[in-house]
Amino acid sequence: MRILNISETQQTPKVEFNAVDNTLTFMGRIMCEDAPDFFEPINNWLKEYELEAPDKTSLNISLEYINTSSSKCLLNMMKRFETLNHSGKGVEVNWIFESDDEDMEEAGHDFHLMVDMPFNFVRKE
Repeated sequence: MRILNISETQQTPKVEFNAVDNTLTFMGRIMCEDAPDFFEPINNWLKEYELEAPDKTSLNISLEYINTSSSKCLLNMMKRFETLNHSGKGVEVNWIFESDDEDMEEAGHDFHLMVDMPFNFVRKE
């Protein structure tokens, strides 16, 4: 399985797939002007991943901020994982947010309403 590793910038999050524990992590902020361009390599990786997906995958999403266009791209990606989950490959989302960040907590709940996958809400102190 091809490794996915995208470095964090001021506008984009660190994105990393850990093949040892089958965890895809988004960490930082997503406020890029061309979100589809940023998500293109992730979606290309996901096409390959879907063919060889293990029995369990975790999405760790720990964001400080997400703009509207990036939110749509993230939702589209999560919907692909939802399809994978419905095919019998277990997928869970760990939505990680700062304890005082009500906006990101609410965003996680919004995503949870839009995709049918297990969500864990992890409050960081």
